[in-house]
Amino acid sequence: MEGSVRMHKIVPMEDRKYDIIVIGATGFTGSIVTKHLSHHAPNISWAVAGRSRPKLEKLAASLDPLPAGVNVPDILIIDVLTEDEETVREMMEKTRMVINVVGPYSYYGEKVLKPCIRAGTAWVDLNGETPWHKDMIDKYQSLAEETGAVIVPSCGFDCIPSDLSVYLLHKYAGGPLGNVDAVLEEVKGGYSFGTLSSFVAPYKMYPSSWIVPSTGYLGNPYFLFNTSTSALPTPLPVQPTGTMKKFASKNIFYSGDLAHTSPKAEKHWGGSLTSTNPMEGINRAVVMRSYGLRSTTTKDSYGTQFRYREWVLNPRSGSISRLLFETPLAYFMGYGLPWVMSIPIFRNLIGYGINKLTGEGYGPNKELQENGGFRWKAAAEVVGHVPGNEKAVVRLEGRKDPGYGWTGIILAETALYILGRLRGDDGVVARPGDVDAAPPLQEEVRMVIEKGRAERDDIVFDCGRKGGFWTTAALGVGLVERVVGCGYLEAEIGWVVDEDVDGDGAKGDRKTK
Repeated sequence: MEGSVRMHKIVPMEDRKYDIIVIGATGFTGSIVTKHLSHHAPNISWAVAGRSRPKLEKLAASLDPLPAGVNVPDILIIDVLTEDEETVREMMEKTRMVINVVGPYSYYGEKVLKPCIRAGTAWVDLNGETPWHKDMIDKYQSLAEETGAVIVPSCGFDCIPSDLSVYLLHKYAGGPLGNVDAVLEEVKGGYSFGTLSSFVAPYKMYPSSWIVPSTGYLGNPYFLFNTSTSALPTPLPVQPTGTMKKFASKNIFYSGDLAHTSPKAEKHWGGSLTSTNPMEGINRAVVMRSYGLRSTTTKDSYGTQFRYREWVLNPRSGSISRLLFETPLAYFMGYGLPWVMSIPIFRNLIGYGINKLTGEGYGPNKELQENGGFRWKAAAEVVGHVPGNEKAVVRLEGRKDPGYGWTGIILAETALYILGRLRGDDGVVARPGDVDAAPPLQEEVRMVIEKGRAERDDIVFDCGRKGGFWTTAALGVGLVERVVGCGYLEAEIGWVVDEDVDGDGAKGDRKTK
């Protein structure tokens, strides 16, 4: 932790005026978060904070007509990036929870996070800037433990599908996990100025040694890992890294349109898998942090042989296509681009191009936000499971553009779950019964939720609130029930026989590349 900070008396949660304050509400993603809260959280007291009253008033006016029972958000005029730390802390003391969507976090996050932690206020964000994430843990983990501030970064497409899919597999399998292959099978979405800026920011603010594959998070799966318990092996399992390709299991992974947009779409089974996609390093660091956090007991641990890898699914294609496009692109994204970004002149040129071609407010159009989505699948070997060629498989399918429409909603739902725990209930803050009714839970998912509740597996709240830097998987099945129940994330889990593996668990005749 950085130098000691003068402590103030922490205002009790029950004495705080607001449940939630949204910072960055007028931005591209912030407006999605604000709209969702206004229509889906009728029993909260909340506010939007920013420096421009006209913009905030315009945002508030755009929320009409509000459903009966929803409180119009208060407007707080404050520039959290220029105000002194004490003023920002005083605002944080008025709320139980902060949703911060002002990025890039490498530039602006600490200015808001530090007074939030000092106030003992809970926090969620959309951070995908892994060096900043590590920097904040190193500086403020001890302070957050002292003040009781529950800090949960990366609550959007970075990194909920990765983090919760592994957690669900572990809960469902009921035993230690071996190799887990997580695959982005299909994605339909766009990008914004904020996303592109957040890609550049860590290279400007942190040493390249924190990023590049040889020394940084792109090659070190344990970059955010700082837990040591008796439930973990010594040394930790060696994780696969670097660019790899292999065949996709032909009865587990498939390409094809998303079910919510094309229910009768043809499924094209098999294909090839390529590692080193741009998000793998970000997601994997969080998954491994969850591995450590959930290993406080042997029962909760993913096991001593847990290995995790993320892949992109390439539909069946000829060898020429793979040779000329897929493999070179994977090597460039995994090795070439990080080194290019580490050179100031190239980094500045890329930043200049982003500013010229996009600019603030740039993002996917409303049609893409509404009709986008993703399908994520993870398949796990389960140690000791018989037959050895049967894998636990989870499919997560998100509705709306994953980076913005879906991410903004799931960020808000994560905040509402944490808020419910802070208020002393089960995390299911009431929402209108006639809005976006979710389909019934799959029976297997329901069983996992019931099992987790019986085991009290929310390691942040079930044994008394614990401050610190947590992950979404640390929040357990309560968060799963919340985000699946909101109607924008479908979950399905079960056992699948991998036809490419023999019954004793050995690889069959099919070769990998």
